[in-house]
Amino acid sequence: AFKIGENHNVRLPVIVNQDGFLTSHKAQNVRPLQDDVAYDFVGDFKEMNSMLNFDKPVTHGVQTESDWHFEHKAKQNKAMMDSVSVIEEVFAEYEKVSGRKYNMIETHKLDDAEVVIVCMGTTYQTAQVAADRMREEGIKAGVLMPRVFRPTQLESLAEKLQNAKAVVCMDRSAPGGQTGLLYNDVAAALFNTSARPLLSNIIYGLGGRDINIANLSDIFRHAQKEVEAGKLDGTIQRWIGVRGPELKYYKAQGQGQKMSSLLNKPQGNKQIKNLKTFSTAAERFEGAHVLCPGCAHSIIVREILNA
Repeated sequence: AFKIGENHNVRLPVIVNQDGFLTSHKAQNVRPLQDDVAYDFVGDFKEMNSMLNFDKPVTHGVQTESDWHFEHKAKQNKAMMDSVSVIEEVFAEYEKVSGRKYNMIETHKLDDAEVVIVCMGTTYQTAQVAADRMREEGIKAGVLMPRVFRPTQLESLAEKLQNAKAVVCMDRSAPGGQTGLLYNDVAAALFNTSARPLLSNIIYGLGGRDINIANLSDIFRHAQKEVEAGKLDGTIQRWIGVRGPELKYYKAQGQGQKMSSLLNKPQGNKQIKNLKTFSTAAERFEGAHVLCPGCAHSIIVREILNA
């Protein structure tokens, strides 16, 4: 990240994302680089436009309004778009010192895959195992993972997914009233191509909730049934692994689904009357998010009021 962000052709912040709870609270053997090897790889910081170079004074932090703001943003975006070659060079250098090969987009058994899961983070490794098991069942399953989320690799995504018949984009983030960001990227990549796979969106794992091989295997099987039927099973977006009524949004085949409230909508034999009954009581007292014990207060207060 430092080597990329400090490159004089980039000079942009680089964010390294890590799956909360899944990788931060579990034990696994790691092989870190020796300090001297890591230091030599990153190299010395080469400052540019130093604030303390009195022989070459520069101005920092000044306000630029409409007269220059647009140009500055355009320059930032160009640096982001041009960073691809820098990232690939750094990946190649890192492979030489570590033996670990990283690609902008990672794939698993994608060459002849008809049903593809697109995911990120630790889900990628689990999905690989699920795809291998699906192959044993006769389903041509594959997995794709963008290792670098931005800049978006539209051309590469389109090229790698040209032969897929169904693509399931798995977003581990709250979409906030829309489809997930990963789904949007894949849809944008395929929109102006001849490829027309069945494209769906799964929202999962919020707050560090686990997803396992069985869950991913079911997603592969569900997508395979959609391929055989020649259409999506009703909606584009599904939420999985969440308590409460089944959550599905956006009717397929261009029929927009109204985002009607689930609080007063009948769900099977149940009538969800209000938020209390929708949010079932926790089986044990703990934080609403496993990384934030303070969040447990709202649950405890609710249970006391319900008692």
